[in-house]
Amino acid sequence: MPAEARVRIDGTDLTFPAAPDRPVLDSALAAGVRLPHNCRGGICGSCRATVLSGTLDADSSVQFALTDQEREKGVWLLCQAQPAAGEVVVRVHAPLPRQPKAADSRPQTYLCESVATRPVTPRVRELVFALPKTARFVFKAGMHVEVAVPGIEPPRTYSMSDPPGPDGEPVDGLLRFLVARQAPGAASTWLHETLRPGMVTSLTGPFGTFGLPAQVPGPILGLAGGTGIAPVLAVIEEALSGGFSAPVTVVLSVRDREEILAMDAFSRIARRHDNFAWKVTLTREDPPPGSRFITGRVPDMLHRVHGQLSHHAVLIAGTPGFVDSCQARVLELGAEPDRIAVDAFLPASPAASE
Repeated sequence: MPAEARVRIDGTDLTFPAAPDRPVLDSALAAGVRLPHNCRGGICGSCRATVLSGTLDADSSVQFALTDQEREKGVWLLCQAQPAAGEVVVRVHAPLPRQPKAADSRPQTYLCESVATRPVTPRVRELVFALPKTARFVFKAGMHVEVAVPGIEPPRTYSMSDPPGPDGEPVDGLLRFLVARQAPGAASTWLHETLRPGMVTSLTGPFGTFGLPAQVPGPILGLAGGTGIAPVLAVIEEALSGGFSAPVTVVLSVRDREEILAMDAFSRIARRHDNFAWKVTLTREDPPPGSRFITGRVPDMLHRVHGQLSHHAVLIAGTPGFVDSCQARVLELGAEPDRIAVDAFLPASPAASE
């Protein structure tokens, strides 16, 4: 068996053992070290890192997020790269998330019972799973799990819709998700048409580092496309319940009024927190006269909602196209790159439909 390697994160005291036949990111998570990541499929690019010493190896064909220029400069995706024996020192490109205080937050697999599956819009269902009573599932708002779907690989990732309770665990042991049906996606079709209350499936997690930076100097702006509202609203609810007092604004983008999500949550949060405001913009329907809704793509109308964003923390979640266009726009409006957090809902592979 090849000798075990050891990985050190440059500029920190973080170090962990790494198996040579396992991606560096998986070894880090197993050791209780949280590195920047989201998709774990080589697509989102959140786990970019430069090798300073030692050797990594990976199949370059699955490192979709890297450009040829990055590869030539020694940039790797830690969700795909495997270490050679000895010490490997890497410098991660994204800000390091706050490290968990206990091993409880290490990803684990749980057999969970489906306790609710209900339509929210014509294309979206809310799924609710109950964790086993003995499970110790500690997570941060904005994180996600991998849901196993029979006969389909890899598992699909979905963000928790609710923030954790004060103990860091899901309230009443329930995990809620918003799942959009993709055509012709086999996984989302199974979750919409076959999954019923009482059925048991495995959930693995928590994963992901989507969330607010350690220090939030001013207001928060959340931009969500469709079911991207789940992680955005979870992070914002956690901040507000913790006493965050600066202005918070959420903009939800959907195609038409049939697809509007979370208005009940918006109303509830606005009643509880005077510093919270929300808007819904429609991209394929003109709102009726006197409606509270606005129209247009977020990058095109954002200047009407906000001016300069130099003091804002910005959360963006949705499809890759939505995330990319919104990120480019908020940078034009002055947002600092290290105060922007993104979560792109990615396909299982670049050629797949979900």
